[in-house]
Amino acid sequence: MKNILFILFPLLLLQISCKNKISLPEKQWRKHNLHGLNPEVIEQQNFSEIEIETKINTSIQNQINNGALVSNMKVPFNEKTLHYLGHIHPNTLKLFSKNQITNQKAPELNKKLHVYKYDYFYISTETNDTVSQQNVYYALRAINILKYRYPQAYIRLIKNTMFGPKPMPSAGFNYLNTNQAIWIGFNKNPSAIASNRLYLILDGYADTNNTIDLYRNIAIVNIDSENILGHLNLGSKPIYGNSTANKNRIDYLKEGLVESILHEMLHNYIDYAHSALPEYNALYKMRGKTSFNNFEEIMVLNTSLSYLYRKGGFTNKIKDYYYPNTFDANISNLKYSGLFETYFKNVFNKQPYNLREDLKLSLLN
Repeated sequence: MKNILFILFPLLLLQISCKNKISLPEKQWRKHNLHGLNPEVIEQQNFSEIEIETKINTSIQNQINNGALVSNMKVPFNEKTLHYLGHIHPNTLKLFSKNQITNQKAPELNKKLHVYKYDYFYISTETNDTVSQQNVYYALRAINILKYRYPQAYIRLIKNTMFGPKPMPSAGFNYLNTNQAIWIGFNKNPSAIASNRLYLILDGYADTNNTIDLYRNIAIVNIDSENILGHLNLGSKPIYGNSTANKNRIDYLKEGLVESILHEMLHNYIDYAHSALPEYNALYKMRGKTSFNNFEEIMVLNTSLSYLYRKGGFTNKIKDYYYPNTFDANISNLKYSGLFETYFKNVFNKQPYNLREDLKLSLLN
């Protein structure tokens, strides 16, 4: 899931048959406010943006207290926070004025897209049909679940990255990374289900002496809009294994998408923090070594899954798929090539003992 200036973990797809699409009136496609998709569990019309946020939080906390699984939660978005920016090329946004998108930097964004803004987040789709608008709604839902159901992850991976830790000039790092936005794009960039990319934007200096460069980056999370449809032998189908493609898709959007965003933001965090925190600097310097991307993947995967399952709310579907098929498989391959112990020692400075306890980032412990 990686490249730097442009870091990625790809994923594929096809088209789902019409019978698996969920119909909405065509007029809903043209409104772009997604009101028809928003669960009516709270009143919003006569309340301020801040009051609505409080009501969303209260609704989610009540469902948590009643033991609701993430997949069953009714999660509204704040309609006064959501803005449809149009069918535009991202380069028209001020966001990219200091580093314009090209095919070399971020090909998945180098086109006209339907773009929405929600707080720190931009959400894009390549089309404007029913399925695309549902994808946007479920991305909003996932954001609010992370924000109010898993606040530690949200604060550390999203909110706090809008600021930067102090860089380490003594280690040769004279720049500070921050994120000015998170971009969730539904496209065909990933090779399986999700990928990440940190889009670097140099924006002046972080200090008054003009010695520390300030980067205000865009942390990109790509979700494969075809592989999540649920009919291929990759993406949502092998995870959920339902009898219909659409059930695989909806189950992924209700649950798996939350993990995908958290997971890809962990990859992005390594880029964010590598110039300031030794733990992430060690990881960053290992990138490019033979099969290290597989080592990073199992470490990020285990960090994400161990955190989410410790906090509760997930079915066993995700861990039952990813631990044998990615975690265990990648470890076996790395051991077979004689790389696992070397990489483990270089990253953690100790010998492996209990892999599910040891092989993870400290950020969400």
